[in-house]
Amino acid sequence: MKNKYQRLSKEERKKACDNFKNSEDNKNRVYEKLTRLKIISLFGFLVELLGMVVDIYRYKSSVWVYVFDAVVVIICFVAFYKAEEMRSRLVNSYLINVDKKK
Repeated sequence: MKNKYQRLSKEERKKACDNFKNSEDNKNRVYEKLTRLKIISLFGFLVELLGMVVDIYRYKSSVWVYVFDAVVVIICFVAFYKAEEMRSRLVNSYLINVDKKK
């Protein structure tokens, strides 16, 4: 079942996110912190993919190097996904609260 945030168009989502960023519901600047987490996880994901390519072309890499690279890629992917999910959940709850106040 779709929530209120998912039913909005692309422009309405952007406007809702901007309204949430500037509202008092954005306690402790959570929106910016989640954006920072997404950027860091994306950067980590790309660095580890580059590391995997380098490790594949090195001949003396052990199995543990590949396991470590795979674990870090998975952690970065999960962090990116969870940050996006949490951000949409926060904006959705903000939209619901704004409608209740009206």
